[in-house]
Amino acid sequence: MIKPKMILFDYGDTLLSEPVKDYRRGYRELLKYATANPNNCGVDELEQAVERFFNAPTIISRELYFDVGAQRCYRSMFEFLQMEFSLTPDEIEQTFWTAAVTGALMPGVDRLLDYLDEHGVRYGVVSNTCWSSATLTERITRFLPRARFEFIMASSEYLYRKPDKMIFEIALKKARLEPEDVWFCGDRLDWDVKGAADAGVFPVWYDSDAAVRSEENAVAREQGAPVECLHIRDWSELIEKLEAL
Repeated sequence: MIKPKMILFDYGDTLLSEPVKDYRRGYRELLKYATANPNNCGVDELEQAVERFFNAPTIISRELYFDVGAQRCYRSMFEFLQMEFSLTPDEIEQTFWTAAVTGALMPGVDRLLDYLDEHGVRYGVVSNTCWSSATLTERITRFLPRARFEFIMASSEYLYRKPDKMIFEIALKKARLEPEDVWFCGDRLDWDVKGAADAGVFPVWYDSDAAVRSEENAVAREQGAPVECLHIRDWSELIEKLEAL
């Protein structure tokens, strides 16, 4: 094991958690900015439209490890409903997400990023998300204002999503680094750990009690991860490993 030149991070349950989700609150907030709503669509109508224009196509695409992105879905949905807003596509995403889903830092992640800055280790984000990179960047930097992410990649803008190795390979090209120079930290064994390993990137399995664990993760905690990785329970353990190197 060699010290990485760069560490890439997942977003959800790795950098931030999302402890409260209230999508109806998000729709209510979005409706405040409607400048055209000839069919008088309310929260119920938006919920029904989201099921048709967003949930159904994304379920199919994600099974194939592709992402279609919220902005495309929203454009189809709002034009179908004949609705217009006094917001840009990025602002529509940010307004909804901020109102609907609260965020909270994963314990110790700010101290870890400060450590990486102090020791010259580059870092970035590769996230499976329907949101645009601008929207994802706005949320991450709001909670981590001191952090100096080199780039923040949202799968919605790259077609491919983890664990497809293409999104990792694109990240390596952006970083101008070889796979052996990079570590990838994430909470999901299926998307993050296996995906990084398949791309030749060294995986760090962040198995925090503060994260929402899948059934696969729970089994692996007892039996061990299916691929070679660094298994940590707290970000302080990663700092200790880097110090040892």
